[in-house]
Amino acid sequence: MYSGTLHKSDEVFNWVPGVTEALFIARQSTIAEEKSKLNGPPMLYTCRLRGKWYRSAKAHARHLKSRTHTMHASQIGHEDNSSIIIKPLSPRIVKKSPQKKEEFDEYMNALRDHITFMTMLVKF
Repeated sequence: MYSGTLHKSDEVFNWVPGVTEALFIARQSTIAEEKSKLNGPPMLYTCRLRGKWYRSAKAHARHLKSRTHTMHASQIGHEDNSSIIIKPLSPRIVKKSPQKKEEFDEYMNALRDHITFMTMLVKF
């Protein structure tokens, strides 16, 4: 390679702008903000006008920009953000009720007694 010629890869890198400190800091803060959103509690995004709910902010924003939402909002005259509800999503706790368990146990005991009685009748 001659010292006076440029290689194709050199030409490509001549056009790439450098990263300034301000741009680097801005990008780092954006990444930190996105990570904090992921580590936070899950949120529920609701549109009161359409009766729809979303678990992600992007899907909710997409709905708010959609043609059906904007048309419905303009028909009602609700163009402001008062129809938007954002709240933490409550975790689902599945707990068996002790009352139901007791009822089930009573039913099984009665069934067992009935089967025992019926088998005694069949034997005679």
